[in-house]
Amino acid sequence: MEIELGGLYIHYQNRKTYMVHDEKAKVQMNGHWYSAIIYQEFPAGNQTFVRSMIDFEESFTPKPAKGNLHQHAQESK
Repeated sequence: MEIELGGLYIHYQNRKTYMVHDEKAKVQMNGHWYSAIIYQEFPAGNQTFVRSMIDFEESFTPKPAKGNLHQHAQESK
């Protein structure tokens, strides 16, 4: 899956929507560095989360249709 900055994704278990803030982060696990995603609940999350790219791809699916924050901002006008 291609991760898109500003893209909206749905968590497979809680079905909440999250927006990607940074897809070029790193996270250290067991002494190794892995590519990571920084994301936040959308639209009104006050916490950011970090998850390895592999874990993110296994736990989230792109939100259907209307893909990114810019598009959503334009549509809400």
